[in-house]
Amino acid sequence: MASIRAFVPRFLQKFDGKLLLRNPSVWSARTHLVVYFVLIFAAVCTAMALFYFNDSRGNQNIEVFTFFLIIIVIIALVFWLIFLLRFNVFKRFGKFSYFDGLVTYLLYFINAGLIMALPFIPATIQSYCANRQFSDSEMVNDVNHINLILARLEFNQIPTKFERRQFIMTADSAKMDSWRQNNVVMSDVPDTMVAYPAVDDGKKSFQYVSSQTIDMYRMEGDSINQLNDSIFFKYDFPTMQFIESDGYYGFYGLNFKNNRDIYHAAKNALNVNRKQLMDSLQFLKAKYAYVGRVYNNDFDVYVEEDSRSHHVQIRKKYDLYATSNIISKVIERKVGLLTETFVMFRLWYYLTMYISMLVFCFRHNTKKTFFLSLLGGVVLSIFTALIVSGLQEKAELAFLILLIAYAVVFAICSFVGNIAKRRFFVFGMSINFFLLLIPIIPMVGRIIYMENKKDSVDGSTFDEQYLNYEIFGFIALLLAIQFFGSWMYRRWYALPEE
Repeated sequence: MASIRAFVPRFLQKFDGKLLLRNPSVWSARTHLVVYFVLIFAAVCTAMALFYFNDSRGNQNIEVFTFFLIIIVIIALVFWLIFLLRFNVFKRFGKFSYFDGLVTYLLYFINAGLIMALPFIPATIQSYCANRQFSDSEMVNDVNHINLILARLEFNQIPTKFERRQFIMTADSAKMDSWRQNNVVMSDVPDTMVAYPAVDDGKKSFQYVSSQTIDMYRMEGDSINQLNDSIFFKYDFPTMQFIESDGYYGFYGLNFKNNRDIYHAAKNALNVNRKQLMDSLQFLKAKYAYVGRVYNNDFDVYVEEDSRSHHVQIRKKYDLYATSNIISKVIERKVGLLTETFVMFRLWYYLTMYISMLVFCFRHNTKKTFFLSLLGGVVLSIFTALIVSGLQEKAELAFLILLIAYAVVFAICSFVGNIAKRRFFVFGMSINFFLLLIPIIPMVGRIIYMENKKDSVDGSTFDEQYLNYEIFGFIALLLAIQFFGSWMYRRWYALPEE
């Protein structure tokens, strides 16, 4: 008799009953119910987020919203696991088709992925609302206009002496590392980034950099003079970007004018109508004004109040703290999702993959074997940490090699368990560990290769190097489940207990 569940429409109840009769292994994953309830809750969360993040100029406590959804995710996972515990075709030796193991895992992955996607709704909606309220071209034009107005109004206050920095381009990473160790110093201001000492101080001090760094400096727009094939001089224009945008100049399609462009535009201005410029400035300040309270970055305010630079004095004179802070926040919310795309995807992917893998292992293990696997994982992690900690400089490489060695050992133990006469929990644990390690083996192999490659390209990112290997890892996991895990689990579970 079909069970009547609260909040489940009649058509879904009928589908649930038919699925139970025709394909109990698919039914047991409860994917149809997970999809239904997640979509309803996602729609409610989206509506709440659209209301809360409607004005991107104000203070938005996205952390609280996200934390609330994390709690909901934990509750949803618990309810899903309760439903899973009710019926297990595998442990009741039900009828299996050839692809049932793979299909079951993919359904677990879909379920876990949908549930784990809920905490990413606030960041997605926040970025959507900011882009809907202010277009990219609008933000670029406004920021450029404010900077140019201030440069024209206060051009006489801008210093004309440019700072010079000297570079030697090299492909030798050891020279670059040595230069950083001997020359990089910490700023006197607490918690700030490292700062290079001035090089145009009468000393013939050169910084060793890569060709990618030189290309980046050229892209920034300041003057680069090349003395020969390897020696470069960089002349930094005075700071003309009075409205800060947190390092997004020239990135993510936001083509703000750089210091050089603003300097030349202000210098070449023929007539300066101060009243007209002030009216335009007041209009733009009003456009980005927020009725509620706007929290300034206290650290930035403290540094600027103690500084006597032209940049700080002009910002203080025209009361640009609130305007700059709001524009920076809007830009951060507009491009924040782009800057964190790979981080958010990897967080979602690994959580989803390993939650679904743990569920898959639990559904194909005895309770004793599964929980001993969890305990064994903790013990193995401690053992590995003790080994790696004593190797110091080679610790990272040793850790990666150990991961591959563990995968090989667990694969051998799994095959040995296949020819055993009894169901020993050690062999079940080996199958679990092998499947859990498979997804990261391609990426681990790539990292080891790059560590040992002497002419590795400087400046290449983690995302560019390893994304394809993570995809290969997931494909390897699916193949391992289909051609290794499913029949290994069935063979091991069918043996008489030890």
